[in-house]
Amino acid sequence: MPDKTVEVYANSVEKLATQLHLDENATMEAFVHGLRPDFKAEAIKGQPTTLDEAINAARVAASLSTLVSKSTDDCIDKLVESMTLLMQQVASMAPVTQDRQHQRR
Repeated sequence: MPDKTVEVYANSVEKLATQLHLDENATMEAFVHGLRPDFKAEAIKGQPTTLDEAINAARVAASLSTLVSKSTDDCIDKLVESMTLLMQQVASMAPVTQDRQHQRR
């Protein structure tokens, strides 16, 4: 499911399970087994007993993953902005420092 949303993946698993005449427990296990590792860990942690519970746990994991990713991107953007400003300040000070060193000699 690496490139699929939870919804698309869940629909695919449900269709296949219907074609194969799988019961809900087998369908739930197949669904959880095919999740991305980080989503799978969250789904297993919730100890789902139905397919709907497993799907909901995967949805929550996907939402959390999106929030963490966005938060990380925002932090990186702010860090780069701060570092750029700091480097500009240091660069603007360098000629002054060099002039002072020449004056001392």
